Amino acid sequence: MRIRTLREKLYILAGWILAIAAIAAIIFVINIEEEAPQPMVPSDKRLFLFNMFFDARIVVGDEIYFGSANFMIFTGPNHSDFDPFYDELIFVHSEEESEGFPDNVIVAWPLYPFTHTRLAGLNWAITRDLNEISGNPETRRNHKINLEDFGLSYPITIEDMVDNWEKVHAVWNALGSAEHRDIRLFGQRIGSLSEDSVNEGDDE
Repeated sequence: MRIRTLREKLYILAGWILAIAAIAAIIFVINIEEEAPQPMVPSDKRLFLFNMFFDARIVVGDEIYFGSANFMIFTGPNHSDFDPFYDELIFVHSEEESEGFPDNVIVAWPLYPFTHTRLAGLNWAITRDLNEISGNPETRRNHKINLEDFGLSYPITIEDMVDNWEKVHAVWNALGSAEHRDIRLFGQRIGSLSEDSVNEGDDE
């Protein structure tokens, strides 16, 4: 019978220690994941609200807060003010339709003119020539967007943003990050033109 040397015994002991440490680390990570707060509102719906510049109405005690920033704070589990009380998000067409819901429901609607310029940019991106798309040719899309494949028709409307938000969200996700940037720039140009028109009207 071969007798192990002290060095071999130390190697075996070190191996057991590493194995036990690895198991403990896995258990620790699992416990953290189980204890970590989870968003009550589906993440895709939260992202759509944020990307499309919807306004939101949140009832906090006796006060009412507005804005997508407040929405992200109260529904984002990484925020210190995260509250699982808010477990539902409903889209409506206007602020006037946002009242009358239970306090745990956050209500959101298209915010003029920001949602409208984002929508204009989205419709513009869908119809433009593929050669006009910026970004890496290897990663950008090389096919036309057919809205019928998403259950929509051209142009996408502000009503679609509310009634068919999942379909519009799917179209948005079908575009690449470079196109998302182009859409944002397109919206900024529209906003600048609108401001110029208002300023010219004031000068007259």
